Amino acid sequence: MKKLLLIISILLLTVMFNNVLAESLTKKKSGYVFTRYDPRDGITTSADYYTYEIDNTVSYCIEPGIKEGTSDYVSSDWASTGLDLKTFNEISLIAYYGYTYPGHNTMKYQMATQGLIWDKILGSDSWTRFSTDYWEKGEKIDVSEEKNEIEQLVSAHYQKPSFVNAVKTAYVGERIVLEDENNALNKFNVEISGNDVNYSINENVITIVPNNVGTITVNIKKILSYSNQYKIFISNNHQNMYTVGNVENITYTTRINVLPKASVKIIKKSEKTVNYLSLEEASYGLYDESDNLISTLKTDKYGEAFSDPILKIGKYYVKELAAPNGFEIDNEKHYFTVDGSKDLIEIEVEEKLIKKEITLFKQTYKLGSIPQIEEGISFEIIDESGKLFSTISTDENGVAKIMLPYGKYIVKQINTTAGYYRVDDFEISVDEKSSTNIFYSLIDDEITEYLKIVKID
Repeated sequence: MKKLLLIISILLLTVMFNNVLAESLTKKKSGYVFTRYDPRDGITTSADYYTYEIDNTVSYCIEPGIKEGTSDYVSSDWASTGLDLKTFNEISLIAYYGYTYPGHNTMKYQMATQGLIWDKILGSDSWTRFSTDYWEKGEKIDVSEEKNEIEQLVSAHYQKPSFVNAVKTAYVGERIVLEDENNALNKFNVEISGNDVNYSINENVITIVPNNVGTITVNIKKILSYSNQYKIFISNNHQNMYTVGNVENITYTTRINVLPKASVKIIKKSEKTVNYLSLEEASYGLYDESDNLISTLKTDKYGEAFSDPILKIGKYYVKELAAPNGFEIDNEKHYFTVDGSKDLIEIEVEEKLIKKEITLFKQTYKLGSIPQIEEGISFEIIDESGKLFSTISTDENGVAKIMLPYGKYIVKQINTTAGYYRVDDFEISVDEKSSTNIFYSLIDDEITEYLKIVKID
């Protein structure tokens, strides 16, 4: 009993399944005749040209030489047609752009569509012609213009916008333009997604302005003309049929990596701190690797300079244009690279003080004799802020040397040889105009006393 119920259930399901999938073919005599040459067997056929519909949808014969049926057509897939995939895709596009395509709804387009499908299936040496009587008698129907139009649309089907399937780089706040040089964009729907992005589409140009770092995805999807998908119908002992509908959709993607523009920070340091000197007002040029000046930067009171966030990925350098007072100009090019990983690049540069060597040569002088070298004489060097900068003393040659940085100094002799005067305090100026070596010859004069005798009568 259970076995009988199982068999009945299977039969019921089979009947229900077939009832759902089975379709009837409707054919209508067009009033025209086709004449077709089949190179496979060398036979030329001339017969009435019929138009077909299955489920109220325009259909085409895709098995020339086999008679059509009228019922029991079952939906199937392309593999059941016996056609290779390349040929099947080609006839699908012919059907898509044929008689049912917008603007093509004429009998000549329907003839052209069926003729192209047959010729594609039978091979390059086949041909199909249409007329009002058998064997091309009567009026010949020229559908060459319609065939050319369909073939042009088929050949352009896979044409894509020139910018697709690419990965591009953009920067926050900077406009990026995707221009389609193939003039195909109007055949696609455009979807743009990303974190806070503004965009506009004008004919073949997409303009995008990203507002945040991240990834923008531009998806474009082919605009299809039908509300239904194509179908394949097969029937035992009858020709296979193709009903018109949308073909497989085409989608392309372009990704835009949005990066921050980088800034550069210059940090100046001095080899020695001098109280009265500042690292402020140093001027730097910011250049790209082609030596184009991008911006000019000036250091603040902390010896730091910042550029605006203007640097894209690439190689750059900074070079000092003017040094602050008391420092040598730095002619070195300080290179750095922006690679998108950081939005602030720091460059540390060393500022060299202007320095000059000061030489004091010390002697004593006694009237009537030659000057004598004076050893062990000390001098205090007072900077312009009034602070003791250093103390130096003469050696056995009467020489005392010191390197002094930019500025003005007072030199004070703090001891002397007994019986001799000290030299008066004097000023030394060190600047960019000073000689590299500054030499002073200093002489202590002997102290002399006079006895005045007054005669009294």
